[in-house]
Amino acid sequence: MDGNEKVYEVALSLTSDNDEELMVLTEQIRKESFPNAEGWSRLSLVLTAIAQSDIAERICRVLIDETPSEHSVIDVYNHLGNIKHQRGQYEEAITLFRKSLELLLMSSSPNHPDVASSYNNIGAAYSHMGDYPKALSSHEQALKIQLQSLPPSHPHVASSYNNIGNAYSHMGDHLKALSSYEQALKIQLQSLPPSHPHVASSYNNIGNAYRNMGDYSKALSSYEQALKTQLQSLPPSHPHVASSYNNIGNAYSHMGDYPKALSSHEQALKIQLQSLPPNHPDVASSYNNIGNAYSHMGDYPKALSSHEQALKIQLQSLPPSHPHVASSYNNIGIAYSHMGDHPKALSSYEQALKIREQSLPPNHPDVASSYNNIGNAYSHMGDYSKALSSHEQALKIREQSLPLNHPDVASSYNNTGNSYRNMGDQRTAVLFYTNAVQIAQKVLPSTHRHLQMFKRNLERAKQKP
Repeated sequence: MDGNEKVYEVALSLTSDNDEELMVLTEQIRKESFPNAEGWSRLSLVLTAIAQSDIAERICRVLIDETPSEHSVIDVYNHLGNIKHQRGQYEEAITLFRKSLELLLMSSSPNHPDVASSYNNIGAAYSHMGDYPKALSSHEQALKIQLQSLPPSHPHVASSYNNIGNAYSHMGDHLKALSSYEQALKIQLQSLPPSHPHVASSYNNIGNAYRNMGDYSKALSSYEQALKTQLQSLPPSHPHVASSYNNIGNAYSHMGDYPKALSSHEQALKIQLQSLPPNHPDVASSYNNIGNAYSHMGDYPKALSSHEQALKIQLQSLPPSHPHVASSYNNIGIAYSHMGDHPKALSSYEQALKIREQSLPPNHPDVASSYNNIGNAYSHMGDYSKALSSHEQALKIREQSLPLNHPDVASSYNNTGNSYRNMGDQRTAVLFYTNAVQIAQKVLPSTHRHLQMFKRNLERAKQKP
């Protein structure tokens, strides 16, 4: 919006106040434009929602100086925290959320529902920083407060259960995550209409848990239920509908049906281009998903093009050090790797790592993923000692930041085993492959492709002298 001096000519047509389509559209706009806020504060919330956070932040800074009400200042600090969160500046977001919480505790009781909301915001920021134990603690504190101050079937209680489920999911405890999501859904079905968008969100979360557990058919069923629910309560061009199409696409991808995955991701993108600015981060996410589908289908030039389009959008709408930017560099590296250009893949992986080390804690799982990818690139280039060093660093980080039985820890044991095998050290390779298999057997279904791969690697290593 800044610097946009274009003049637009808009053709309008007259209609009556009783026009049904206009009434539906007006009501939806009212719901989505923060009706409980007023004036400049409301405008800043709307600007943030359409990825115009720079202007929104300037409004908030003015409001802090000019707002006479202490309660309004609390809201502004909270909103500033959300802006920093959206930009990937999570430490600054936590500072602002804690400032809002500090002011709130000076004027409200410690079990006030708004105090719980602050803890949930802090937990979300810790989650994005990869500090999942602190995220879980914050969300559990929010839930504890809500159970003291709200009815047990209140929708906010359900939201906290969903947040707790997300924390468990990131920590690799998908059974506890599923239990929390199901508790959230149970509460929502007691307190909300069955077609409410929050009910759809819980179905999506349940789908994510099943996907992470390798049960892709149940994941797909949950995602389709989420979409069905959304289409009863939201316009077909709503961004949440697009998110469900993306989830359905991811499920099809895991099931190996890549044409259906591509179709779902393209439907998501079509909806987003109707309802969001063309440089919105969610649009970039859909381009990344489309790129992944093309990659699975073996069309690596189209995959590369999609990932580059995602990166172009993100560099317009996000800070250059945002973790999502790193993810796009990572995807570009994977495309180059599939195309056999391992030096370019390595360069992209290193750029992703550089960004992640700027924006995330040093033991964040995404930092480990970058080291893992760098190790794969070195392995493809025949530099097995550097590959080993990178995989060992990835394993070290994952053991610090994830439960020891997390599937990604198993993958790092497997990759480290690959490096030892490539260097001719079969005995050590067997030890790492054995660890990979033992972990995977605890947390993955017996038919999961990763577990099957780890077992094959172990058997091959055992057969060679």
